[in-house]
Amino acid sequence: MGATDFGRVFGVMVSMNSLNDRVIYTQYVRQKRMVLYELRLKTVMNQGIHIPIITASGFKELTKLFLGVPFQLC
Repeated sequence: MGATDFGRVFGVMVSMNSLNDRVIYTQYVRQKRMVLYELRLKTVMNQGIHIPIITASGFKELTKLFLGVPFQLC
């Protein structure tokens, strides 16, 4: 999962399935916030998608939200 900011008022958060390179979640945001990451992961999980590992370039706090999911910080 990743997020990119375009200036201070616009960004996009994207989650991809690494097995088939399909985008499974996209959200446009004003800023990256922990609650948005949590919402994204819960939405994906509620669709029945199993998340074997979370790879992210930041937000170490995610490790506290999903204790059963391994976390890799890039």
